[in-house]
Amino acid sequence: MRKERANNTTNLPTTPTTSQSASKHPILHPAPSCLPLLSTRQMGSACSREASTLTTPNTAPYASASSSQDPNMDATVAQLRREKEALERENRTLKTELAASQEENKTLQSRVQELQAQVSKLEREQEAAATAAVATPNTSMLADGMQALGISSPMSPQPTSSQPRKGDRVISHWKKWQFYPARIAEFNRADLTFTVDFDDGDQTSRVQKVELVALDRTPDADEIGVGSVVLFPQGRYRGNDAISGGVHWHLGRITRVRSENGERVYDGCHLKGADDGKWITFKGYAPTFEGLRLKDMRVSPNVLNMLTSGMSSAAQQAAGAVDKCDVFISYCRANCLEDITARDLEARGFTCWMNMDHPNASQEQVALAIKHAKLVVACVSNEYADDSDCRSQFQFAKKLLRKTTVPVVVGRGSWEWQQTVVGLLIAGDLYIDFQNMSNYSAKFEELVGSIKTVLNTQTSGNQSATTQAAAISDDVAKRVFISYCWTNSFLAKTSNQVPSVAGNEFNDPRRIKDALANQGLESWIDIEQIQADDSGLFESITKVHKVALCMFAGWFALKSLKKPIIPVIVGDSDAWKETAIGLLLSNMECINLQDVTPENFANKLEEIVSRVKTFQTNQASPTAPAGPGASSSSPSSSSETESRSRVPKVGDRVISHWTRWSFFPATINSFDSETRSFTVDFLDGDTEGRVQPFDLVALDRVPDVDEVGVGSHVLFPQGMYRAQGERDGGVRFHMGVVEHIDTAADGTRTYSGRHLKGEADGKWVTYKDYSATFSDLRLDQLRMSPNVMDLLDAN
Repeated sequence: MRKERANNTTNLPTTPTTSQSASKHPILHPAPSCLPLLSTRQMGSACSREASTLTTPNTAPYASASSSQDPNMDATVAQLRREKEALERENRTLKTELAASQEENKTLQSRVQELQAQVSKLEREQEAAATAAVATPNTSMLADGMQALGISSPMSPQPTSSQPRKGDRVISHWKKWQFYPARIAEFNRADLTFTVDFDDGDQTSRVQKVELVALDRTPDADEIGVGSVVLFPQGRYRGNDAISGGVHWHLGRITRVRSENGERVYDGCHLKGADDGKWITFKGYAPTFEGLRLKDMRVSPNVLNMLTSGMSSAAQQAAGAVDKCDVFISYCRANCLEDITARDLEARGFTCWMNMDHPNASQEQVALAIKHAKLVVACVSNEYADDSDCRSQFQFAKKLLRKTTVPVVVGRGSWEWQQTVVGLLIAGDLYIDFQNMSNYSAKFEELVGSIKTVLNTQTSGNQSATTQAAAISDDVAKRVFISYCWTNSFLAKTSNQVPSVAGNEFNDPRRIKDALANQGLESWIDIEQIQADDSGLFESITKVHKVALCMFAGWFALKSLKKPIIPVIVGDSDAWKETAIGLLLSNMECINLQDVTPENFANKLEEIVSRVKTFQTNQASPTAPAGPGASSSSPSSSSETESRSRVPKVGDRVISHWTRWSFFPATINSFDSETRSFTVDFLDGDTEGRVQPFDLVALDRVPDVDEVGVGSHVLFPQGMYRAQGERDGGVRFHMGVVEHIDTAADGTRTYSGRHLKGEADGKWVTYKDYSATFSDLRLDQLRMSPNVMDLLDAN
C-alpha cells in the first residue's frame, strides 16, 4: 500500500522513516549509497572498538615505567597492542571488501543497464511483430510518387501503433494524477479500462481508464502538436518494493512547439493541479515544462481505435447496426456549417453520417461509422482542433485507418489549428475554405467534385498501376510537365498552403504556367490535377527544394526518360547546385529567374515560351537540330536504360533493411507488385525481416557519380556484424544523408554526412564503432535504393 507524505514536505527529516522509504513517492533527498549493509555495520563496530583504544599510546610510557613493578600491567599493554593491530588489520580488510563491493555494485549496475536495453529491444521487436509494421516512414515516397502520376497507391505506410496489448510496457495512472511504469495485464472493452501490474508490485489502483494509460514508446511527430495531451516526466519516486524507482510522470498539455538547434522541442504545463486533488509538493515540481523532445513524452491510445481493433462481426452487431455511408462528417458543435453542408450533400445523392442525426450513438458506433464510410469530411476550425472528441475522430480516420479525408475549413478568426495535431496530419493537403459564406456555392461545388473524384477512384480502384498509367490520354502526354516545389510559389504562400516562401512573386512557377497558357501551350501542374484524395503528396511537396518527390520527378524525366528539360532557376539560393539535380543540370543552359524584376519579367517569360516551342518543333520533326539548353544525347535504348536502373530483379544481390534501421547483404527472392515490396534471402541465413518496402532495398552496385549529391539518401558502411551459425559476417550498412562533398585534385570525390535515423526512431546505436556521422567515404562504398519513378516504370 503506497503511503503519501503530508502536503507540507519542506520540514520533513532528512532520513526517511521506514514507512516513507517503502512508499512510491518522489525522492526528496539523495538516496543512501547502495553498499552491503553487513560490511558497513562491521566497519562501524571496528571503528568504535578502535576508538576505545585511543588512550593506549599515552598510557604506554607509564606502563613501561612500572612494568618491573607490575607484570600484569605489561601483559595488559601487550594484549591491547595485539588487539589494536588486529583491529587495524580487520579495518584494512573491511576497506578492501568495501572497495570490492563498490566495484561489484558498479559491474552489476552496468549489467542491469545492458539487460534493460535488451528488454527494450525485445519489446520493440515484439510490438513490431504484433502490428506487422513492415512498412516504414520512407514508404510514403511510393504513395506520393504514384499520386503524382495519377495512380492510386495500393500500399499505405503503416502508422506506429500506440495501442497497448497484454504484456506491453506502459506508463499508467495510479492515483491523484500520478503516473508510474507498469505492464498491461488485461483490457476490458466493455468499460474501456486496462488492468495493469505496476513495476514495483503495488496492488492498489490497478484498473485505469484507457485515456490514462500510455504505451511506453516515443510518439510519432504528427501525434503531438499545440493542445495535445501528453505524459511528461518531472521529479523522481521510490518504489513500493524499496528497491525500484525512477521518473515521476504527469499529465500535461502542449502550449508551444518551437525549433531548437534544428530539432523540434515542446513547452507546456500541467493539466491537473491542487484543485483537482493532484499532489504538487514533490521535489522538482514546477507548473510548466520547457524544451522536451519527442522521446521525453508519451501519448495515450486512440479510444476509437481501441474499440474497433480486433472487433469480431458478432461484437460489431452487438454494438448496434451502423449503416455504411458515402461521407462521414466530423465536426465541432461550436460551428454551424456542417448541418447545411450535410443536407446539401444528401440532396445531391450522397449518404452522410453525422452525430446530430444519431444523438444516442455510442463511441463504438461512431468508430464503426467512420470505418465503414467511403471518405471523411472534416470541418476544421480552432474549436474543432481543441475538442478532444474531434481530434480523436480525425486521428482515427486519417492516421490509423488511412481513410481519405477532405479538410473543410470553417469557423472564424485565426488558423491556430494549423499548429495542432490536426494541422500536422493535414500537412499541406488541399483544403476547401468555407469561412467566407458569400462563396458558399462555388466552394460547395468544389467539395462535390472532390467527393465524386474519391468515389469514382474507389470504384475503379481494382485497376493495376500499369493499366491506370496507360490510361493517361495522348493530349495529357503532349503537355509541358512543370516540376516545382510549393515553397517556391508566392501564390501558394498567399493561399496559406505553405507557411513561408523562398523567392518572389515574379519567379513563381505557377505564374510560368499561366504565361504558357496565354501562349496556347498546355501544361500539367499538380495544383490543377490533384484532388483531396491525394493525401500525403503535399506533405512532401511543401518541404524544402531537396524534397524526394521533386527530385524523383526531375531525375526520372532527365536521366531515365531522357526528356528534354528546360531548367528554370527560382527561389533565392544556389545550394541546389550541390545536389543530385545540380549534378545532372551542370552542363545545361539554365534560365535564371532569381534576379528577375518587373522590368525584365516579360522578357524572361518569353525566353521560356520560346524554348518550349523549339522543343515541340524538334519533337514534331526528328531531324531538326536541338534547341539551346537541350541535352545532346538522344533517349537511350531500353537495354541501355535498363543497365543503369537501380531497380533490383530476382536473383540480384542487394543491401536490404532487416530491422531497427540496420541493413545487411541479401539476394532478391521475389517482388510483390501490389505492395511494391521485396522478399529477400539474407546471406547469413536469417529468416526474419525478409519482406521489405522497395525503398529500403538497394542494388549492390556502385552508384553513378551524378546519382549522389548533397541531400542524397544513401546506404553507408559503419561497423561489422557476426552472422548466424558458422556463416561469415561482414559490414553493417545504415541509412544516411550526404551533407558535404570534397573533390581532390585528381577529380576523385569523397562524401561525408550523418545517420538519417537515430535512437528516437528505434535504431540500434550501441554497436561497436557507432558514430553519428560518416566522413570521406568513396563512391564505391555507397549504395542507393531505387527511384520511385523508375520502379513504377520497370513494373
